[in-house]
Amino acid sequence: MTEATPIRSPLQGTVVAILAEAGDVVERGSVLLLVESMKMHHDVVAPAAGRVDGWRVEVGSAVGVGDVLGAVGPSAAAAEPGSAG
Repeated sequence: MTEATPIRSPLQGTVVAILAEAGDVVERGSVLLLVESMKMHHDVVAPAAGRVDGWRVEVGSAVGVGDVLGAVGPSAAAAEPGSAG
């Protein structure tokens, strides 16, 4: 069984929106949350296909470069061709 892949912040800023809930099945590259830095919103995307295991942050949380925000774990649905998330 594959381990969960951490979702890391690409930059320093503040979490302004969480677009995927724990348990949601997502594809690699799906936008999961938004971080605001220098008055601009930046997408944080899924590093792998799978199920969102949960979040370590909430809207308003300050984050730094490389901080683990949550994780994407394996999901049978994500592995099926043509499955919707």
